[in-house]
Amino acid sequence: VLNAADADVAAMAEKCKGGIVYFGPDGNTGPLPEHVAGGGRAVFLAGTPGPAIVSAHGGQVQALFDLDRVRSPALGLPPAFLENLLAAAAAGMALGLTPTAIRQGLETARPAADAMLYGEADQRVIITSARNPSALAGWLEVLGTVFPGRRRTALLELPSGWRAEDAAEMGALLREGFQEVTLVAPEESPSIENLTTKITHPALRRENAWQAALDRILGEAGPSDCIFVGPSKRASRDQANENCKQRNMARLD
Repeated sequence: VLNAADADVAAMAEKCKGGIVYFGPDGNTGPLPEHVAGGGRAVFLAGTPGPAIVSAHGGQVQALFDLDRVRSPALGLPPAFLENLLAAAAAGMALGLTPTAIRQGLETARPAADAMLYGEADQRVIITSARNPSALAGWLEVLGTVFPGRRRTALLELPSGWRAEDAAEMGALLREGFQEVTLVAPEESPSIENLTTKITHPALRRENAWQAALDRILGEAGPSDCIFVGPSKRASRDQANENCKQRNMARLD
């Protein structure tokens, strides 16, 4: 199961000994159309007026799932969520599941499965593990659509798996999308600490304690600010959720 929109991933098809199922945002993505024309299998978005997930094989295109069934009233259909749905549908197709079985599986998905949205008056806090540049870029698109014109603050916990180029790309996205950025890197991890040198921002703070940084940012936030919280560990995500609950913020997603 390969993402046709990612050239590096799509190139892995040459290394695969078994059958390939591509997925992508539309039927003209990368190698997907040629693959389908040659009798291959694929999953992509199509349809009007609302998008749907469809499968293609042997010249036949079949509707699998209406995306409006899982659209979040608050967050819409985040790009990362759509990509996960497409990958799941493609995996089901690769496993030989029936369209009904794939549809039933997708029905259980929710955009907020890995994202929590809280609000207090006009302030908004979103908690999600956007651990790579593509995920952060997707969330910036969501924030620009759902919360336009708001002052944005980001709190990120640096994961251990980042490369230097990942950190540099994240830095560019953070400069573009947020007025203030706080990075949390534990003192006992010099390799992670070194990654912070690759990230530059005019209003950048570096801290060592996740909970303290979270308390400060939520305490200093303006009444209509949008705060983006990106934990890299489950425990940190749980702390962020608990902090919002203790402040009596309403769950909005």
